[in-house]
This record gives sequence, C-alpha cells and structure tokens, in this order.
Amino acid sequence: MENFLENAREKILLLDILDKSKDKLTEETLSTFVLNLELMNYFDFRSHLGFLQESNLVHSYDDVRITEEGRRTLEVLREEVDGKLLKDVEERLEEYLKVVKEPLKIEYLGDFARIWGSEFQITIEGQLEREKFMNSYEKIYNYIKKEIKGE
Repeated sequence: MENFLENAREKILLLDILDKSKDKLTEETLSTFVLNLELMNYFDFRSHLGFLQESNLVHSYDDVRITEEGRRTLEVLREEVDGKLLKDVEERLEEYLKVVKEPLKIEYLGDFARIWGSEFQITIEGQLEREKFMNSYEKIYNYIKKEIKGE
C-alpha cells in the first residue's frame, strides 16, 4: 500500500512540475531535473511518465506538456502531496530552468549517408541552407585544425 501511495505522489509531482513550468521541457530536461533533486529514480520516472502519457494526462512529442485533463486531475489530487515539497520543487524548477534553459534546438537542413569507410555524402536542399551549412562547416573545420596543431 505504501508503494502505491508513493507512486501516486510521484505522478502528481510530475504533473505539478509540468503545470508550473513556463518553459517547454524535453523529456531529457525533465528527467535530469527530477533525478538531480532525487525525487525518484530513473526507472520510476520512465514508468510514471509512460503511465501519464497513456492516461492522456501529459502529451509528449518534442517536449512534454500537461493536458487539460492532466490539469483537472492535478487540481483534485494536488493536496495528496506535501505543500512544502511542492513549493520547494517549484522554486528549484525556476532556478534550474534559469541555468539550464533548453538544450540547443536542432534543425535538420538536409540528409547525409555514409558512402565508403569514413566518407559521407551530405544532401541539402535550398541555396540558403547550403550556404549556412558550408559557412558552419568551414568554421568548425578550421577550429579543429587549429586545435590539433596546438595553435
């Protein structure tokens, strides 16, 4: 019975974190935050998040968001979790998001394929995208050359 109540509290805590987050949270950002605060272990986190997704209380695509059904459920169940803990987690979440923000946004401008050994073919559509890629590639390549030479 104690384990059941603890699991329920942890799910409510996840809903509360998502509800109070003003920023979009990726699963990685959310899990890192939860694990750093030692609110639950990784396996419980994955299990709880999966349960919340299957129950349509949260939606996860690029980021994890609480649904309206999740908000209604949270309003009913929020009192089951210690208010002091909820306030502490909210304050830490604000601090954490100020420091971490979101990981770099990744844009896919093209596709690449391995041709032979360590040779790759990169296909990028659009002149502007090709120019962006080439400028970035040249900067990175030159930086790596300097680092290897110790300049």
